[in-house]
Amino acid sequence: MNTDQARERWALVTGASAGIGTAFARDLAARGFNVVLVARRAERLNQLGAELEDQHGIKTLVAAVDLSQGGARERLFKATEAQNIQIEMLVNNAGFGIDKGYTEQELDDQAAMLQVLVTTVAQTCRLYLPGMVARGHGRIINVASMAGVMPTIIGQSLYGACKSFVIKLSENLHLEYGDKGINVTAVCPGLTRTEFFGPANMEDDVKDVGDFAWSEPEEIAALGIEAVTAGEPLALPKGFYRTYARIVGLLPRWVQYWMVRKFNKTASGTNPH
Repeated sequence: MNTDQARERWALVTGASAGIGTAFARDLAARGFNVVLVARRAERLNQLGAELEDQHGIKTLVAAVDLSQGGARERLFKATEAQNIQIEMLVNNAGFGIDKGYTEQELDDQAAMLQVLVTTVAQTCRLYLPGMVARGHGRIINVASMAGVMPTIIGQSLYGACKSFVIKLSENLHLEYGDKGINVTAVCPGLTRTEFFGPANMEDDVKDVGDFAWSEPEEIAALGIEAVTAGEPLALPKGFYRTYARIVGLLPRWVQYWMVRKFNKTASGTNPH
């Protein structure tokens, strides 16, 4: 495929204003994709868009959308349709955490998390899949988490449940649409050096974790793109997390529960929840 043909390809990245989302946008732009940049912070998106256009000669479309609001997915889809933009690569990355016990979380905050981490993933896949099927080609990357692979730390019950949903949906969509030219991948980051932990008030929880457990956003973006290109429905970071997941997966469930409780007490001194 020549450069001009490649530049007609469009990717859409949610949560593109920081962290893993920005890394995905930069990686895809470097590969010749035009990029729809989606997040709440328009100023950051505009700066990123200008950077990508200048460095890679691609096109960008900024969509300042709050995905926690009802109807946000439909408005985003209509905006791309109005521009006659055909999405070949969909990256569902938007997300956030709430570092409180389940019963201490506000109902509005829980509703917002479900909208962003569950409803957005399900509905954007539903909206953009038909076009991919009609063209006989498409790629979807849903950013899940290691928290969805195994029991998560205490205080992240809803977050882990949401990410488990993302993994299961991705695997099932991959099986359902794989023979139609569509690859769907759930990429499962562990600890990644992003802004995630500050707004979630989790910086103290992870400050003593060694470098071996951390990834850079660029590593996760590359992992997701390579996995979806290869047709792998589940992508775990190499090294510590991949080994950890294999070992823990062999353990009885009661041992996994004990490990989670032990980790929580070690990280916080006591079990606050």
